Amino acid sequence: MKKLLIILLCLGLVGCATYGKPIDKSAVEQMQKGTTTKEEVIKKFGQPDGTNFDKENRLIYYYNASKVNPSAMNFIPILNLVHSEMKMQIQMLVVVFSKEGIVEEYSFTDTDKPMKYGIIP
Repeated sequence: MKKLLIILLCLGLVGCATYGKPIDKSAVEQMQKGTTTKEEVIKKFGQPDGTNFDKENRLIYYYNASKVNPSAMNFIPILNLVHSEMKMQIQMLVVVFSKEGIVEEYSFTDTDKPMKYGIIP
């Protein structure tokens, strides 16, 4: 009985997992192609998670954020084999700058959906 209690307590400590800083949708909506500068993007979103250059040698910034929350059902032995669920939120912002450091293009994706698995997903 003591071992079961310890295992359940340990499982209770396993919570959500996060990566990156959440991306503010309203800040994305305020960006303007041809006007917003690289410095303004860094001020709003911080340093990018990754950078790259396209074939035209334009600078690209990548911002990513994700959060995974397991359902309480995942921590019930045996029942979690039948049905488990995780709520996932994934955000991605890609910003393309001109050679002068002005936003030419950007793309924002915000996905929020459950991931179900088990014998009965």
